[in-house]
Amino acid sequence: MKKPTYSLAVSRYILNIGLFAACLTASTAYAEKFTIQSDSFKDGQKIPVLYAGTEQQCGSGSGVSPHVRWSHLPTGTASLAIFLTDPDGQKGTGTSHWVVYNIPATTNQVNEGLKGQTQDSFTVGVNTMGQTAYRGLCAQPQENPHHYTLTVVATTIPPGDLPPGLNREALLEKLKGRSLLGQSIVGLYR
Repeated sequence: MKKPTYSLAVSRYILNIGLFAACLTASTAYAEKFTIQSDSFKDGQKIPVLYAGTEQQCGSGSGVSPHVRWSHLPTGTASLAIFLTDPDGQKGTGTSHWVVYNIPATTNQVNEGLKGQTQDSFTVGVNTMGQTAYRGLCAQPQENPHHYTLTVVATTIPPGDLPPGLNREALLEKLKGRSLLGQSIVGLYR
């Protein structure tokens, strides 16, 4: 039986289609990678005292809420939620410093220094201290640096559908089965 022969032009055509498909797949996969960043601190680095609580034992910070930006949201994202938690806080039982939700998917960041107050474009939930606001970071000088985790969660929940006054646990309950993907960065503070 004779092997099929291809002309040089056909062989190049097949090779080019294969290369095009590989490039398209690679660029699509890259474009879909959901990422978050902060201008306030870098992942794995120390968080400046500006974002700490105003109390002396917290480092006499300014209680400024951090900046957070995201890109390449998963397909189907309707809104986002943000959590800033300290798993080392309260002697290892964890502290919720900031809960933000009802953020429209058309938004790509929350600016620094909003003090965590609810605005037209998002809702601020209740922190561990029972306040509807951002709570500045606070780790005692004699402790090891705490690991503050800033997480952005993409959800299928339309913006404005979640009621005000949710704390971290209540919001996580509402997100069950409605979250698409979450990404985090971690900063250190003492």
